[in-house]
Amino acid sequence: GIHMFRVDQTDGLARLSTLNHSLQCPAYVSHSRDGLMPHVSPDLLSNLPEAHSTQVSFAELFEHFLPTSPFPGTLKDLIRIDQLLFLSPLHSSASSEESPLHAVNCSLISPTGIKTIPVDTFVEVVNRMKPDFIIGLTPQTFLYSSVKRIAKSVDITLNWLDLILNKLNPDLQSRVFGVIAGGQQHRVRSANETAKRNVGGFAIEGFNLGVSLQQRRALLRDIIKELPESK
Repeated sequence: GIHMFRVDQTDGLARLSTLNHSLQCPAYVSHSRDGLMPHVSPDLLSNLPEAHSTQVSFAELFEHFLPTSPFPGTLKDLIRIDQLLFLSPLHSSASSEESPLHAVNCSLISPTGIKTIPVDTFVEVVNRMKPDFIIGLTPQTFLYSSVKRIAKSVDITLNWLDLILNKLNPDLQSRVFGVIAGGQQHRVRSANETAKRNVGGFAIEGFNLGVSLQQRRALLRDIIKELPESK
């Protein structure tokens, strides 16, 4: 199995851990636009005491980088920052539109519109860019999404995860975080099925939508019960 996390302390639910032998978790992950933190220069970012990792949106990256592009380096070479880089799912944070659902193609929702790309293309970009961590793909759902769409999005998320794990370079497979989706109705099923895959960790998608604090805590307890104690 993959052991990217080292659990240092737990009360049975919450876990203090070390990720990749260097990042203490829970940890702050910087938001970025095209890999740059808004209004913060790379040299200043490197001096912030709690900023050791940055999230890069694949939706934004794909606007500027294609698998056929001649750039020879990795994502860190492209962005030129010395931090742990998380390549996040496809969605633009400004988007409120449901994307079409497809078994092997994902809809890229970015500030310039919707583009449909094969999951194979995502894998090809990741194999070339070599980010430190890869958050798995998942269709975008919202508070107004139907139960049928939410259930189908869980199935598609799992299918996409299998495609990624099967086609990703072996040295990158341990960097994949499986996405736990599914709203309130299907999230425990999503956690159970995702935990069966050989992923390095887990990411909870859309967890703050449409639930009270009490419901969120109860759902989080149910999710954690499905996950390995070492991740």
